[in-house]
Amino acid sequence: PYLPIDPIDVGRSYEPIIRINSQSGKGGVAYILEQFYGLLLPKPVQQAFSQIVTAVSDRQQRELKPDEIHQLFQDTYVNLMKPLMLTGYKEEMIDDQHVAFSGTLQHNGKSVSVSGTGNGLLDAFCQALRQYLGSPLEITAYHEHALERGSTSKAITYVQVQNGGNKLYIGAGVSSSISKSSLRAVVSAVNQMMVKQPDRS
Repeated sequence: PYLPIDPIDVGRSYEPIIRINSQSGKGGVAYILEQFYGLLLPKPVQQAFSQIVTAVSDRQQRELKPDEIHQLFQDTYVNLMKPLMLTGYKEEMIDDQHVAFSGTLQHNGKSVSVSGTGNGLLDAFCQALRQYLGSPLEITAYHEHALERGSTSKAITYVQVQNGGNKLYIGAGVSSSISKSSLRAVVSAVNQMMVKQPDRS
């Protein structure tokens, strides 16, 4: 629906032709991020991010280019490190069904040790965050995929977390390790939560 002909056939590149403005639907935003940057946005992320793109387009009263949309996505969701940053962690198998997590967080520049147990690394990390933040924290959606092909490719993980109320927060993490990208995604979502609820930061 966005490209009735291939621009290369008429000697033009894709980028000058595709633009996103405040009237563009979430499909247009998702299409650009997939075609240019290999990002396969889950439906909840498409919906949330398209609203952000629309707001920026409205505010600036102009169309957004693909590179601007990609940068906006990175700045909004990916590997967010403030006010919370995970600086190191250790994973230990307790038994066949349980994992222990211990790690170090930087919270507004201060180093904090956290630990938790769960039925997997992410569950244990969330338990550690619950104890530290004193807040319920549940992962309600999880998606991950490789950004490139090959054994050295990076992975991106998208998570949606809920903190006990009806509010949902989205985060994404990128790393050559799926475990690290998952942890970074959770931290990014929690940072969204903390920025929007300043009493927690």
